Amino acid sequence: MIKAVIFDMDGLMFDTERLAKDGWQKSSEILGFKITDDILKEVMGLDTENTKKVFCKSLGDDFDFNRAREVRVKYAIEHIEYYGVPIKKGLFELLNFLIKNDIKRAVATSTKKENALYLLKKAKVLDLFDEIVCGDMVEHGKPEPDIFLKAAELLGVQPDECLVLEDSPHGILAAYRGGFMPVMVPDFIKPDRETEKVLFAKCASLIQVIDLIEKID
Repeated sequence: MIKAVIFDMDGLMFDTERLAKDGWQKSSEILGFKITDDILKEVMGLDTENTKKVFCKSLGDDFDFNRAREVRVKYAIEHIEYYGVPIKKGLFELLNFLIKNDIKRAVATSTKKENALYLLKKAKVLDLFDEIVCGDMVEHGKPEPDIFLKAAELLGVQPDECLVLEDSPHGILAAYRGGFMPVMVPDFIKPDRETEKVLFAKCASLIQVIDLIEKID
């Protein structure tokens, strides 16, 4: 029986990975460095510290990551302030289903707490979750399982009683390492063979997660 569902945020609940990609490209224009799709794929699902390591490894230690990130964040916020948060199909339907069936809900995102709360409030979903765990609230980011283990602890459930919904291989691996049931709802990155091996399930959209839970129960 599923007692809880833990949600990733960017790319899973919100269509914000596209904003991040456009924001990084904007920073590349301003700061004069070349960003590749391979770099963007590698950093998806990572926290700020690990994202910085990937950028500096690819672009050199003199790369001004903090400035580039400021440009990226500013671009995303301006877009969201004007257009609103781009919400993925099925999010509200899934949350309403979970609430109706007394299944606990948490967000576990690599995003820093300040930025995560901004998005959740802006999207009007903050109050629909029991717990929020962010990248700056745990010692080790994804693909380590710390953030999911913290969410399960706060919810008062065991990992094997939880579905973890993720769009990135880093997040799926973190969930698997923590003993959770990893469910991938792909966004930019499709699961490769190694990711497929550790999946509990794969859903084309958040709507399909409802069918998955009903079959399990």
